Amino acid sequence: MKIFSSCFTDVAIRISDGKAKRFKGKLNPKVLREVSLLCSDISLTRGEIWINKVGKVTFSVEIDERFHQRFRNIICG
Repeated sequence: MKIFSSCFTDVAIRISDGKAKRFKGKLNPKVLREVSLLCSDISLTRGEIWINKVGKVTFSVEIDERFHQRFRNIICG
């Protein structure tokens, strides 16, 4: 799923060692900081988040479903 999702997305965030980094597309640095803070709060050390051109946010399996909405709130503002 990761390869497929990253190919067909406009913005991609990779979480590594609990820090969010953009690896595809353009994203406000404030969003990355807030995503990193949430990762720290929930002890998430790795994962990926993909955002397509219409704003749909998709998550890798490492990110528990119960946190998806919190990430969407940050990303979609």
